[in-house]
Amino acid sequence: MYGKFFGLRSLPFEDRADTRYFYPAAEFQEALAALAYEIHHGTGLGLLIGEAGTGKTLLLRTLLLRLEKSDQTVVVTWPASGAMDLVRECCKGFGVTLPSSHNQSSCLYRLRRHLGRCASAGIRSILIVDQAENLSPSNIAQLTTLADLCGDRGKLLTVILAAQPLMRALLDRPGFAWIRQQFFGERTL
Repeated sequence: MYGKFFGLRSLPFEDRADTRYFYPAAEFQEALAALAYEIHHGTGLGLLIGEAGTGKTLLLRTLLLRLEKSDQTVVVTWPASGAMDLVRECCKGFGVTLPSSHNQSSCLYRLRRHLGRCASAGIRSILIVDQAENLSPSNIAQLTTLADLCGDRGKLLTVILAAQPLMRALLDRPGFAWIRQQFFGERTL
């Protein structure tokens, strides 16, 4: 009713990350540039931290629009239950056929082989995990395994996590100090 009165083309204030409404404030431009740099240099794990509603998902969607067409990107929004297997989700997302046994080492072998072929063809592979604060400790351990996949020319996969500040507390646990060292960039919104 008010949309017609005010001549609006879409409903305002909806809870969605529509890239048409991305406003390039300095903070967002800096985070976007940093994430793009990390993707282009493929050095492992990146982290985007922000409270709920600060625009992490919108920033990620804007980033996706700026990637090269040859890049292969998988975006996973992690469920609050944390009950997914990260390696299998990567295989599915990158189009890797899962082995009948579904065991992690077989999945990792196939994923590494696929990512290696892509890297040889000049195709960058990127995994983006939104709502990463819902990852379980075992999923976080899988992250470093994925980020450590290497080929002849270096890292095969760049992993970007977008999470609420809870993620920082999870990574600061004594058992995860080694994972914290794997992060090459952290941006806070």
